[in-house]
Amino acid sequence: MRRPPLPWRLAACLLGAAGPAHAVPPWPTPATWRLRVDNVLDADQWRGLRPEAVERFDARQRLQLDLYLLQPEAPGRGAALTVRGDLMIAADLGPDGRALDAQPDGRRPELDLFEAAADLRTAAVDAQAGRVLLYDSLGPDALDGARLDLRALPYLTLHGGAGLAVRRARTDFGPDLYSPDGTALPTAQARIWTVGLSVRDVPGLALRADWRRHADDAVQREEAAVAGRLQGPGATWLDGGGKADLVFLRAADLWADLGGRLGAGTVEAGWRRARPTFSADSIWNAFGPTAWDEAHARATWPGEAWSVAADGAVRWFDLGSSLTQQPARAQGGVAARPADDQPALDAGARLTRRFQVVGAPAHAGLEARVGTGYGGQRHLVDVFGRVPVPLIPGNQPLYARARLGALAVVDPDRPDRSGPSGWAVLALDWQAAESMRLEALTEGHANDITGPRIRLMTRMTFTDWW
Repeated sequence: MRRPPLPWRLAACLLGAAGPAHAVPPWPTPATWRLRVDNVLDADQWRGLRPEAVERFDARQRLQLDLYLLQPEAPGRGAALTVRGDLMIAADLGPDGRALDAQPDGRRPELDLFEAAADLRTAAVDAQAGRVLLYDSLGPDALDGARLDLRALPYLTLHGGAGLAVRRARTDFGPDLYSPDGTALPTAQARIWTVGLSVRDVPGLALRADWRRHADDAVQREEAAVAGRLQGPGATWLDGGGKADLVFLRAADLWADLGGRLGAGTVEAGWRRARPTFSADSIWNAFGPTAWDEAHARATWPGEAWSVAADGAVRWFDLGSSLTQQPARAQGGVAARPADDQPALDAGARLTRRFQVVGAPAHAGLEARVGTGYGGQRHLVDVFGRVPVPLIPGNQPLYARARLGALAVVDPDRPDRSGPSGWAVLALDWQAAESMRLEALTEGHANDITGPRIRLMTRMTFTDWW
């Protein structure tokens, strides 16, 4: 039976409880290679608040190589070694020399190592070394060092890791350490420590707790979190968890959701309280980030031909916990938020119809959303679809994807941000061969504030096994 979609924290918790994110596939051969190569050209032109156009022309080459070394002579007991590499080389060819020199980090080429690690997996221990990716109840992260999962205790797995923080230019992935606005990328060395504990082999229960510290010359972030799922009687479940900021000694995130299955569909309702957190010396701490509470509900019905999903939420902002400012209602300048601010309400529904065209799957759909209260009136409508186009008899069809939508915002407090927006997307993708995929995309967006924006992208992906 179909399970409901999980929030990312809970999904990370379940992955951590089950084992490492990169499980070794059960191929019978002692050595198996997987190679994937992406070639991407991305052209982007748009106008912001300045009269001159902003142009980007990116060329990206991404290489992923996995090597699985298995020992089938001892099934379930022998060690399995995996070596993985994921490298991207990119360059922004758009700006001219003068524009590039004026940027804080004026480098055309970029070298980004997403992952380069060796995993050794046995019946009791999983060890990783290199550039290691972390997925746990605190969210994703990365370090250059080592990570260890120990299954020495019944029903419990101990997790630990330590290393240097990852500093990335393009992907913005890694620790959120302080970097002054308008300056070059930080080069100061930073460190990460992490410890975790998860429950395994307990029917109906997935539970994980984690602690992590980011530090350079001083502690920048120190957080602890717990996330879990309890399978209740019948077809019900309870998700919940929380995250604490140990630097400022306050709750950063708390959530709980109760759900169940009704036939083929699911219903779920819950509550969340969140407060944005930043590095200890980040300037954003001075603005008093506003905490908020939210009550939400969602329902899905995945039929064979028709799928329906609906959701709604009401969010209350805790203005007493913040010194955040906003423009005054009657005049320019800055004034404190009024005490009678309304909560923000948001609701939407998505309808999808699946069908066959020339013997291949296709779908079309409609999504609509409305919002009111704090932030003004918001109305969104979006139509989308994906249909096959036969090219060569006996080969995979070319798929065409299209999307067309509009958003209207009316906010009496911010007339400068009110007005309509619209967008259109057309994409083509084709599995040209068993190991080669070609894609092309063009999209446009326009509103009264920034004007039109157009983006073009082509991509070729090669994947093969040996």
